[in-house]
Amino acid sequence: MVDVGQVIHDRILTQNVADMVAMSAANVQAAGYNELADLNWEYEELQKDLVNKWLPGYIYADQSQIRNLIRYFKDWMAIVKRLMMEVNSLFPKYAERAAYKTLDYYNGMYGGFSIDLFRQIPGGTLCALHHTPPVQLRGRYVAPAKAPPIPTQIAVKWRDYPIRPTMTAGVIVPYLDILDQPYMQKLQRYPIYPTHVVVVVSRKPRRVFVNLPEQGYNVEIPRIQAWSAAMPTGGMVKGGQTSYFARFIPLEAVGAGQLFKH
Repeated sequence: MVDVGQVIHDRILTQNVADMVAMSAANVQAAGYNELADLNWEYEELQKDLVNKWLPGYIYADQSQIRNLIRYFKDWMAIVKRLMMEVNSLFPKYAERAAYKTLDYYNGMYGGFSIDLFRQIPGGTLCALHHTPPVQLRGRYVAPAKAPPIPTQIAVKWRDYPIRPTMTAGVIVPYLDILDQPYMQKLQRYPIYPTHVVVVVSRKPRRVFVNLPEQGYNVEIPRIQAWSAAMPTGGMVKGGQTSYFARFIPLEAVGAGQLFKH
């Protein structure tokens, strides 16, 4: 006799655990994407302030003031970029940790589960981050007049707060530079498959209700195995939209369907 109800229960339970393990990992991936989107928004706002406010808004006393201004904003952008790279590399590790913490929780309740496969795409990072195309930086500064002098122009020392205008005699000259690392965008390293997680959880079912090996009746129920896949979706890193959340996806959608069939 085999307790079929118990076997079915173990099968459903194993699938539920696999789903929760995959979903917990994908939720952490989604949290990482939201961090990337938020930091990218900060990055883009710094760029907008530099390009649209500070550079065209004032006439600077000389080229060095403009260069210092650009360097100041680039330094802040570099800090934000470093944080983005850290988030991009750390959150896959956090996702895997969350998966095993979830498994520990269910093992504490029922016992016997193990993760046979934990796969993240693209792998070591959440995604590939690429800069958007370069941006022109246009400003103006006052060059000393050679001859004859012209009426005095107003320059602004931008670091002063509150801003105090200073008087400089000279000719207004355009300034042009290139911001070669504008804000970021998310690119998939694997164009076919977006970022996702696939897990396989297995569990040995309970023993059969009655087993008589000495009579030739020795029923061996194979280890139960369940697959699940989930992914973060709903937001946008480039647009700074922090609305990522995790959802289940078909195994066939991420190339795992053939493995599942076998």
